[in-house]
Amino acid sequence: MLSLKTALRLAALPTTVVVGAMAFALLPGPASPSADPVATPSLPAISVVQAGAGEIADRVRVTGSLVAQRLSVVRAELDGARVTELAVEVGDVVEKGDLLARLDDTMIEIERQRNAAQLGRADAAIDQARSAIEDADAAHERAASALQRARSLSTKGVVSDATLEDKLYDERSTASSLEAARHGLRLARADRDILLGDRHDIETRLARTTVSAPVGGLVLQRKVEVGSLAAQSGSDLFVIAENGTIELEGRVPQADLARIRRGASAEIRVPGYSEAFSGTLRLVEPQLTAEGRMGVVRIALRTDLRLPVGAFARGDVVVGNRTAVLLPSSAIVELDGRSQVFVVEDDVVRPRAVETGLRSGGIVEIVSGVGAGESVVLKSGRFLNAGDRIEPIVTDYDALSSGVISVASEERP
Repeated sequence: MLSLKTALRLAALPTTVVVGAMAFALLPGPASPSADPVATPSLPAISVVQAGAGEIADRVRVTGSLVAQRLSVVRAELDGARVTELAVEVGDVVEKGDLLARLDDTMIEIERQRNAAQLGRADAAIDQARSAIEDADAAHERAASALQRARSLSTKGVVSDATLEDKLYDERSTASSLEAARHGLRLARADRDILLGDRHDIETRLARTTVSAPVGGLVLQRKVEVGSLAAQSGSDLFVIAENGTIELEGRVPQADLARIRRGASAEIRVPGYSEAFSGTLRLVEPQLTAEGRMGVVRIALRTDLRLPVGAFARGDVVVGNRTAVLLPSSAIVELDGRSQVFVVEDDVVRPRAVETGLRSGGIVEIVSGVGAGESVVLKSGRFLNAGDRIEPIVTDYDALSSGVISVASEERP
């Protein structure tokens, strides 16, 4: 189309020129070398992932502290003794019978020496009583023999009745002396038995001045110092973790308590240690705590490391395993309280409602709606519409094929 300025100029020309110029202007000209042909629009490249089939290990979370599985408390078995030596420190590993401490035995040793002297006197008294019995027995035999002769002669009229009376008195007197000597021996032996009992008591108290480990294990506490007094009614001297066995004592919500069983495998993590420790659920206490109505469980750890007693720890007890369809959480789009994904079929996006289950570490269980092996948009599903064509870029999501997916109780939807 001619501009207004050009048209005014043409009006001043002769008619033939104007017509020719207009005709020339209306003729189609050659195509511009810079003109582009109509281009076909390119499809958006979208990352997609194939729904995986994996095994889900359903877990119950346990939190608590590390404790000794069995504690052995060592107390003094002797009153009023002063500690003279300490042989172990906290953290030492001891064997059964190892020396832990020594108590002062000075006064007990004096008693032992006095008892030894008394036992010597008692033995001498016994020997003296035996000699007296021998003398009395000999005298009684002589008197009995003289009485028998006197009786024999009395029948012949040789011995008078008075003499016979004297012989009878001598026999009876020596018999009484013999019985007294025997009684003296019994008394001497009884005195010795008493002293032997005293010696046993002294030796027992003397042995108790040596405090030994009743079991082998790890020394957790030492509550005495050199010079302090030990008493049977006093505080503990040492606390030993029997065999050094440590376990997790944890709390479990009441709703999860019925799902766990003794012998279930567990994984325990302790702050400060990079590796996880395996364990076994050893005990489920039958009574809930007064506060919070929590169940108490104990998980035995399988490790050679000397873990600190009292440290915080977290455990996951496996309560079940099953095979399920898994997708990354980024593929799930929440709209109006419902979950959906964008399935890709023949490069065309189609929304599909899904039902989700357990979640863990960016992985979601798909209960229904998508089957294993189907292609699903990995991200940006909110910017797509039903029927959009895309250029799918298949992405490998290693977590979907890495094996067992562990899911703790608080990770459930």
